[in-house]
Amino acid sequence: MTFYSYQFIVSNQNQGQYLRIAVICVLVVVTLLLMTQYLRHRWDVKFKDLAVIAGTFLMLTLAYQYNDFTNLQASSKQNGQIIATVKQIAHQLDVKPQTLAVNNPSQANTGLLVKSANHYYNVVYNADGSQFVLQRVNLVKTRITVKGA
Repeated sequence: MTFYSYQFIVSNQNQGQYLRIAVICVLVVVTLLLMTQYLRHRWDVKFKDLAVIAGTFLMLTLAYQYNDFTNLQASSKQNGQIIATVKQIAHQLDVKPQTLAVNNPSQANTGLLVKSANHYYNVVYNADGSQFVLQRVNLVKTRITVKGA
């Protein structure tokens, strides 16, 4: 079973965003250069064709970036919920949040296990997911890996 440390959840950001933004900027510049070359040499259709190809790649990259942006927003919201839950659990257990790890950081209100220094806890949420109760559990298979520890 894999647990994710508090530091791992807090620092889990999408690093590919900067690369995609750079690719979009390069595609915009290339498309503009090819369009200006086509406008300067109207009878030379290779610039027009290359500008259309670069523009198509630009549109595909923008669509992919928008899709990732909406996914990133949803992921950030879930990470925020998990971070708030870990802070509440740390307060209840009277420990620092950095000493806790969770097994499923992508789903805030379902089947969450928390690993503290010595014990494991199951987080049981109420019907609307606004409050929870900690139940101490004993794991049968203790092959535990902690990412970000």
